Amino acid sequence: MKKIKALIIAVIFGFLIPTNTFASGGFSVSTGSISMYVGESSTFSISASNSAGKLTISSSNPGVASVNKSATFLDLNSDSVTVTGKSAGTATISVVATSDYATYDEEILAGQTRTVTVTVNKKPEPKPSSETNNSGSSSQSSNSNNKPSSSSSSSKPSNNPTSNSNSSKPTEQSNNEEEKTEEEKSSNTNLKEINVEGFELEKDGDTYVLDVDNQTKEIDILAEAESSKASVEGSGKKELEVGENIFIIKIKAEDGTEKEYKLIVNRAKPICDYDEKAEGVSGWGIFLAVFSGILGTLIIEAIIIFIMKKRKNNKNSKKEKKKEE
Repeated sequence: MKKIKALIIAVIFGFLIPTNTFASGGFSVSTGSISMYVGESSTFSISASNSAGKLTISSSNPGVASVNKSATFLDLNSDSVTVTGKSAGTATISVVATSDYATYDEEILAGQTRTVTVTVNKKPEPKPSSETNNSGSSSQSSNSNNKPSSSSSSSKPSNNPTSNSNSSKPTEQSNNEEEKTEEEKSSNTNLKEINVEGFELEKDGDTYVLDVDNQTKEIDILAEAESSKASVEGSGKKELEVGENIFIIKIKAEDGTEKEYKLIVNRAKPICDYDEKAEGVSGWGIFLAVFSGILGTLIIEAIIIFIMKKRKNNKNSKKEKKKEE
């Protein structure tokens, strides 16, 4: 009976103690680096091998390079990501496996990361043609030939009484130009574009609307004014609450004129408690599994002891009956 008891306990603990398996599979990106000019776009692909799950996609510097999506789900297939150059600089695109990404051999790949380095350069300015330079130099030489010599003009005294008054005209002209420049400050408060990385917005006048799922807890707002002399407030990363989230984008023109644009982001409610408590489920799951395993072992041991005692009692009772006979 002791051998049977030991065998049962060994089988139970064999199920409880996990065994390490070396699975093959994962995901990869088609390139490690991209170079482009400002305003251009380029794509790279993400491929899954013997694996499936959700991957998040983000840019370390959206002001330099942005991506057209924030996440993708792969299942033995591939997906493409478009990168757009916003301004000169360097950014890193990170593709990270979430907690539900795993191989088909049940190996969890959460946290594994693949990166793509993006370098965005300014567009080179066009060089002036040689014909323009030649024509400019020839016109200057012809003008210099037509001008009277300085010696002849300087030898003649000035009889024009208005020459002194004329000398002050350039100063008055420059002052007038400065006053006009101040008066002509731009009042443009138009919004050139507003983007949320990885999503498409719906426009309704000066209001933009976006609906996201419950898993989206943060967005990155990229707003740009139509005038280069205007300032923009309200861009950057924003945290989302469940329900309606309202963000104000303010454009301030060069002359101080301000205009506000509204971005409404609706974050969906969780389908079940798992969506809000996903981070703690794995730890509690392991604890409950171990506890239930130990409890099951104790119950089985109690059953075995009970059966053994019962058999022993039956044998003793049979012996006593035989003695009485």
